[in-house]
Amino acid sequence: MAYPKPLAFRGLNKAFQLGQMVGGVPRALDPEKLMKKAKKRVRLNDYGDPYFKEGLEVLCDSINTDARVNAYGYFLAEGTILNFLETRLLLQDRRNRDHADIRTELISPLIVSGLARTGTTALQRMLSAAPDCHGLEWWELNLPMNRNASDSAEDRIKTAEAIIRPRELFTPHLDAMHYIRPHTLEECFWLMGGTFAARTMTEFMVVYKYMDWYYASADADKKYADYADLLRILQATHPGKRLVVKSIEHLENPHLILKHIPNAMLVQTHRQPTECVPSYCSLNTFVCDLTCDDLDMHRHGRAILDLSDKSMQAHLRNRVGLEHKIYDHKYTDMLKSPVACVRGVHEKFGLEWSDEVAFTVGQHTREHQQHKYGKHTYKISDFGLSEDMINERFAGYIDTYLGRD
Repeated sequence: MAYPKPLAFRGLNKAFQLGQMVGGVPRALDPEKLMKKAKKRVRLNDYGDPYFKEGLEVLCDSINTDARVNAYGYFLAEGTILNFLETRLLLQDRRNRDHADIRTELISPLIVSGLARTGTTALQRMLSAAPDCHGLEWWELNLPMNRNASDSAEDRIKTAEAIIRPRELFTPHLDAMHYIRPHTLEECFWLMGGTFAARTMTEFMVVYKYMDWYYASADADKKYADYADLLRILQATHPGKRLVVKSIEHLENPHLILKHIPNAMLVQTHRQPTECVPSYCSLNTFVCDLTCDDLDMHRHGRAILDLSDKSMQAHLRNRVGLEHKIYDHKYTDMLKSPVACVRGVHEKFGLEWSDEVAFTVGQHTREHQQHKYGKHTYKISDFGLSEDMINERFAGYIDTYLGRD
């Protein structure tokens, strides 16, 4: 079974249990109630294309039944889903009004992807250090649009701070695994959460049914149509800047990214699966364990291995014929010479490389060394896995992109 809960966190969960007793925190998630509540919060009624409803229903059922979700888990899940539904309503409202932001021309965005724990975060942050680039921060990914006429960026930053603050106070040890604050650059699957055809909730909830549905039935084409419009809205708030984004789930559909964002520049990271899969198991298991009371680490490890394998197999299928559009980047190369790796991306896509860019990227790497917030330690056996099991699942990928590296 999983980790003992920190004492401070157990106290926090008790507070949310009291919230359940008085009706402020749900004991289960109801899709229709959530949709009605989101409408009231932003005073909008049109969700647009209803394709998202199937994913929302599967997600709620998965949260309700796949694990014994605790009070904190239901509080977190409800708040996150409501934010996603608000984003859907706000996006459709802009479409209905033919808002100028929807028609913003994207400056060829840099989109980084790869299996989890392959250096996507570090590479995105280095690429974003260039003066003409902007990496999207967690607060703007979580709340990309003003919720009403008086809602400012400062208001949304304060909301993000309130969401992150419990993590800082009650689970500070997570910083060694993955440091996140309102102004850190983050996975843009937060931006895609409102499609309910995204992996966002799998990062902190036990949702095995949803994961199965996601790989069998999720409408990735419509997801990326929505994603492209949301990027245009964010581009409008950063005129003249190239957006730099990253998400592990972009790995699966390079063809659809290029369909909806033809000028996108795709960067693919590579690391030995025997290193990155156990690291992801450790991070994901620890975070998911906070939201439920009966997490089986071996079962969860197998689920993470399966998810990672399916994600990579989708990538290998969907990148055929697109190799010239993708810059392949090895994690080991970044450790040896991070600035050279960023220069390689610039050269691949014909972006300007100057002394100023080299200086700002170099300064960023010096200020953000690996293990700055502590060292992430774990054992592969904790998750019921072995190196042989992982190598067998990823044999074709290893031979093609990593070899003896």
